Amino acid sequence: MHLPRPIPLAAALAAALSSCAFANDSPTMLMPRVDVIGTANRLPDLAGTGQIIDSKELEGSRVFTVNEALRRVTGVNVRDEEGFGLRPNIGIRGLNPTRSTKVTLLEDGVPLAYAPYGDNASYYHPMVDRYERIEVLKGPGSLLFGPQTVGGTVNYITPAPPQEVGGYVQGALGNRDYANAKFNIGGHGLLLDYTRKQGNGSRDNMEHELDDLNVKYVMNLTRDQVLTLRGNYYTENSTVTYSGLTQAEFDRFGARYNPFKNDRFDIRRHGFSATHAIAVTEKAVLTTNLYYSHFDRDWWRQSSNSTDTQCGTGFRDSRLAGIAVDPDNCNSIQGRLREYDTWGIEPRLTVEHQ
Repeated sequence: MHLPRPIPLAAALAAALSSCAFANDSPTMLMPRVDVIGTANRLPDLAGTGQIIDSKELEGSRVFTVNEALRRVTGVNVRDEEGFGLRPNIGIRGLNPTRSTKVTLLEDGVPLAYAPYGDNASYYHPMVDRYERIEVLKGPGSLLFGPQTVGGTVNYITPAPPQEVGGYVQGALGNRDYANAKFNIGGHGLLLDYTRKQGNGSRDNMEHELDDLNVKYVMNLTRDQVLTLRGNYYTENSTVTYSGLTQAEFDRFGARYNPFKNDRFDIRRHGFSATHAIAVTEKAVLTTNLYYSHFDRDWWRQSSNSTDTQCGTGFRDSRLAGIAVDPDNCNSIQGRLREYDTWGIEPRLTVEHQ
């Protein structure tokens, strides 16, 4: 077992504090990407404050969702919604956490939001199983990485493809019909990762089915150039209601009560990105991200809150009185349908100097 032969680009990336990452157990391909922090020794020199959750900490703490992981970061407030961490509400330094709109979310430096320069709400968020490291940057240094950085920047780092062929299969079962299966195989600069997760949410009539497929390929173009290609396909089929509980419903039926069995929340997302790095000099690296994603969300629901009259005043009055209701008797339904195509190109020059 041996590490790849050093090339000028590898030396330049290391000198410029970019992303020349090698796995702990097996050699990996040089993988260009954009880090918001990089190695831990950069923390004292940041324009702000930052924290890194590395792979050892993620694995050792057995985090179930990204919410559990980010609660380990000082100054970050994360609010749960459905129990699966599908739509995290991340607030930094006291800002409103709703839909993480004041925080830029990145994956290997590529924007995660379906409209980062417009509607920054995080109705889509990958599973924490996809990542090996998380970087959180707060303060003025975040301005370098996106448009919605008033709170800060969270950058999720995916594993680099190995050189040697190998992989694993793992699974987990739990209560409330929870099941999590993962398949991972890679070698020669290619990595294929698939995760299937399903289970019941925190309330009745809330079921989730998630599929997450990721492919990554890294190639050396020349002695001074490396290219990373990434593709992913994500689907979610959930029954998620927007309505909470009235006090009478809570007192009579308990915290898990949810009569809206017909509400649906379906997501289809696919994305592609290419990251090219070239060593201009031994101390200067030009990294260019080109990315595209298509996001399609259908959210059909019968009630927007616990007291509206969408299904009639009798329906509302029954809920206020703590009387069980049948949504099949209500023909009214509201659709919140969204579809976005997002693309961008970002060149970034990193220079080491005195």
